[in-house]
Amino acid sequence: MVIMTLAGPLEPSDISGPLLCREWLINDQSELYLPEHGDLPVELGCLAKVRRWPLSSLQNLHLNKEDAAREVAHLGRNALVAVTTPSNFRRPGALAALQQVAAEAKIHIVVGTLPPVEVDFETQISAVLSDLACGFPSAASTDAKNLWPGFVGEVSGLDLAQLAVAFEAQRRQGVPVLVAGAVSRGILNFPVVWRHCAFFDVPTDSPMALKELQEFGAFVGFSAGTDVAWQDYPGRRPLRTEPDFVEAVKACGVNALISSGLRFRTDLTAFGGPGLAHALDLLKHAGVSTENVWANALSFLSFPWVAPAKPEKVTRQIECHWCGTRKMEGEHFSKMGFDYCSPSCIAKHRRAEFDPTKVRSYQG
Repeated sequence: MVIMTLAGPLEPSDISGPLLCREWLINDQSELYLPEHGDLPVELGCLAKVRRWPLSSLQNLHLNKEDAAREVAHLGRNALVAVTTPSNFRRPGALAALQQVAAEAKIHIVVGTLPPVEVDFETQISAVLSDLACGFPSAASTDAKNLWPGFVGEVSGLDLAQLAVAFEAQRRQGVPVLVAGAVSRGILNFPVVWRHCAFFDVPTDSPMALKELQEFGAFVGFSAGTDVAWQDYPGRRPLRTEPDFVEAVKACGVNALISSGLRFRTDLTAFGGPGLAHALDLLKHAGVSTENVWANALSFLSFPWVAPAKPEKVTRQIECHWCGTRKMEGEHFSKMGFDYCSPSCIAKHRRAEFDPTKVRSYQG
């Protein structure tokens, strides 16, 4: 069993730092921009208003590499962060940027993969399994090393089409699946391996209740943070206060996972927000041990990855023009458009057909 980080596989025992399981470290949520109160700047005199109206600031809807680097520095070395930024909010070049952040901060980052759209079911499954087995195909052509996903997700709990692909991939390869938001009862029709599933930020009005998911043996996750927004927005976390988060983790018991809930620029410590380490600090101050939460994260993200077989070496043999002996390409000799197995065959051919003393000369 390994945990597949962006840089490659790790043994769970190699990770000793804190673990966070649903972060949107680098994102571009500009499609949510709704300037009802004008384009608010994220600056000291306007922070309270931006927190009330988070979609009214275009600057608030972007997190970049520099933001991520500052935040992960608060976690310390050897931490692990599962980045689940949805594909529609993922910034170009985010994977390579995240790997650079991880390398510089000496932490581990795990990212998810999702099936392609507008292709048939089997093609979607094959694409997901290929990503998990061999790495993202785009990385292979732009970087010296592949970048690897470590789970499927995040998937909306109401998107039955993507859930069908995710759970079929899980059935075939035992891969982790991270589901977010309300959960449809339709997942009961899929081959779910519950102990390899995490359901994050499930609201109270979800068709499948949090308690029911726990009874099946799934991990359940909670995002921390203080939400004071006066406007609703897609993907809003259900827990709005710090005490709610602490009580939810306590009540969950043995199956809990945690996230800081970092999403907007106002969540960053540089802009007066709680920051990436906030969830850990809340549990520590409440006297809640994080050891069980970390063990849950290691268990959830571990799966039986097997390195793909090396491609067979393609060899080509060249036949000697003179004696017919076959030589491996690169070990043969060529002269005047002919291929030979050795210099001696070149000499024999030259003496037989190109010896000046044997060639009739014609006078013009």
